[in-house]
Formats: sequence, C-alpha cells, structure tokens
Amino acid sequence: MAKIFYVRERSGDYAQVNFFKTEKEALNYGISEWPDFDMFGDEEDEDDSYDMDNDTWWVGDSIDFKKGILFSFEEGQVYVQGMDDAAAREYVKEEVGEYGAAMFFASFKKGMYGYLGNGADGRGFKWEWDGIDLNESSKSLSSNKSNITHSRSFNAFINEKHVAPKEYDNTKNWEKEGSRYRYIPFAEFKSRQAAKPDFKTGKMEDIEVEQWFTSIAGQCDGRLQAKILKGFDKHGKDFKQSGDNMETYKSWIVAAMVRCGFMVEGEIQEDLIENITPSNMSGMGPTALPTSGADGSGDVPAGQGDAEEEFKKRKKEREAMLKNESHIKSFEAFSFDFEGVDIKNPFTDETARMDVDPKQYYGKEYAKSDIKKIIDASEEFISKYNEWKEYQPLDSDEDMHADYGEFVKASLEKLNVLVKKLG
Repeated sequence: MAKIFYVRERSGDYAQVNFFKTEKEALNYGISEWPDFDMFGDEEDEDDSYDMDNDTWWVGDSIDFKKGILFSFEEGQVYVQGMDDAAAREYVKEEVGEYGAAMFFASFKKGMYGYLGNGADGRGFKWEWDGIDLNESSKSLSSNKSNITHSRSFNAFINEKHVAPKEYDNTKNWEKEGSRYRYIPFAEFKSRQAAKPDFKTGKMEDIEVEQWFTSIAGQCDGRLQAKILKGFDKHGKDFKQSGDNMETYKSWIVAAMVRCGFMVEGEIQEDLIENITPSNMSGMGPTALPTSGADGSGDVPAGQGDAEEEFKKRKKEREAMLKNESHIKSFEAFSFDFEGVDIKNPFTDETARMDVDPKQYYGKEYAKSDIKKIIDASEEFISKYNEWKEYQPLDSDEDMHADYGEFVKASLEKLNVLVKKLG
C-alpha cells in the first residue's frame, strides 16, 4: 500500500487537487498558494482553511491506496478516495451521477494533479467522468511522453525558429496552430505563478508561450503586467521560455499598459496599479480583447487629443470621486429610476460577439475573480429590494425613509463594504 499527500483547493464551481510524494512538498506548495495554509487543519474551520481574499478553501491530507485514486466533485463537496479502476467506474455512474464530475488516477506520478470545473484538466489521470460519459485521457504522463517528444522533434524539423508576430493576435485557433490547449491552464495566470521565471506546467511549445503572452497582453491588469516586465528585467530570455521572442513579448506588455493608462511616458503609474484591477473597472460594456485591427472594450482610440493630458484629467476625476463617498453612504442615496430596463449581460466570448454565462464559459477564472464577489452581493441586494417592493407601501414617500431598511440594510452594507474594498 502506497501513501501520498495532497492539497485540495475548492471555490465556487471548481475544485483542484495536487498530489505529492512527501508531506514537505505538499506543505510547501500549499503555503506558496496561500501563506496561512495548514497541512492538517480543520477543513470546516475558516481560520484553518478559508482564504477570504480569494473565496477559496484549502485542505491538506494524505491517502493510502493500493490500485488507484478517485477524485470527485459531488454537490459542492470534494472527495479523494482509494479505489481500483473497475470500482471507480461503477462508483461514478451510480454515485457521482449527472450532476458531478470525477477523475481517476491509476498510480502516483510526479506532477500529478486534477481540476474539475468548467471541464476537466490535469496530468497523470487515466480517465474522467463528465456526468454523462467516461472519457479516456490522452494526457497521461506516461502514455503521451513519446508523442510529445516526437512532436517537438518534428516541429523543430519543419520550423527551426518560431517568430512571434509584431502585434499579438487573440483570434488564432491555438489548437490548429499546434498548441495542446484551447486555453492555457488557469494555474499559469495566478499572480504568484505568473511572476515566477518558468511555467508550472513545465516545458511549453513555442506556440503555447506565444498563447500565454497573448492572454496577458489582452488584459488591463497593471499589477500583473508590471510583474511580467520585472520578470523580463531579471531573467531576460529565460523568463517564461520567451527566448529570441523576448523583445516582442515585452513590447506587447508595454503597449497593453500604455493602452490601459498604467504607463505614461515609459513610467509605470504605481498608484493606479495598487488601486485598480480589471475586475473593479466598471462602465466598460461587454468584455472584448483588442486585436491588431480593432480596439478592445474600454480602449480609447489613438489620435483623439493629448493622451497624457487625458490621463491626468481622468486621474483627478477618480481621486475626487473617491474623496466624495456620499453617493454610497446610505440606502436613501440609491435611485431606481430605471425599473423595467433590462441590464445587458457584460460577459462575452473572446470575439465579443456572443453573450456567455461567465460561470460556464470562464469557469475557475471567473469563480475566483473580484467581479464575481461584487455581482453576488449586488444580486443579493436587488433580491432584498424586490422582496420589500412586494409589500407596496401605501405612501410612496415611505420608500425614501425606511421601514424597508429592515429588508435591505444588511445586504446594502455588505455590497458597500465590497465596493469600497475592491474598488
């Protein structure tokens, strides 16, 4: 019987488990993800296991197994069980069912992990259950090792040097271009991981490196992009396997920071980076990434006045707004003059042409975002307001003063705190 250790991560609509040979490896990983991580803390105790800033539960544990491990996500709960292949296949059909998901690992291999949420992803698993079908994996560490080696050798033969385009293109079909991923694994975009010199996934294909930098360049996340530039300064061509394309990738990041106002005349605006992130920038309409032929959502087209003067003007307006908090101090300050008007869904796919459900489409990335916290609090507040409205007070003036404060005050204060905290 073998014993291994694991770190379990759960938040919203996703769960992830990373496996390790030793307790020390598991502990080090857990702390790198969340500084307060306790390897054997109480999973029901918020002080031991709950990362409030990222709305994530972290649990460490060990497991003894003989013939396999089943990782399942059932009705919001995460389970890691020792089980052989045949028993696991029967279990997922009868117990996990159509509303859950699972992955089976036949044996332990270094770097093994599993993610269940918006689809399934991982390394070293034999098959996964999607609620309907059992899908055999083509990503087993042992089974595709020779294929990856052959693919790299073949790619090197037909294309000795990958040259990234002068301007990034987020309309590419990355899988057709040769990438193993439709989307680069979410773990590579976590703030701590993105600043590290190499990828967590390991060796990337050249096209996958371009895919990752394209994703970074398409965002308005000054804090993250500043870390990328520091990585280039410190590690040069070795940073994120950028190689001879380093200057090109660096130019993409600089252009993104200038476009979003985080860099002016070559100087990073540190005050903005500390207080503004993509998730708290409002009023931008549907999310759309810029391309070489079109501006992205929230972009100001070039050639319309002095860019630096416009930046300074907007900065002063933001500072003035933050000083004047009267617009969010009380319930009476809110106006509902637009009742009956549909609120447009601000989430779209990468083309900005099709509305999407962020939970299903963006999965883990959305589940961990600040914008989800604000949206959830807003929905709770609106629900409480509508609940009060059903009582229909006789005096219309009453809705400016009060009794209904019992219905909405708590949810409004919660929303108020989040908005102040997150922007």
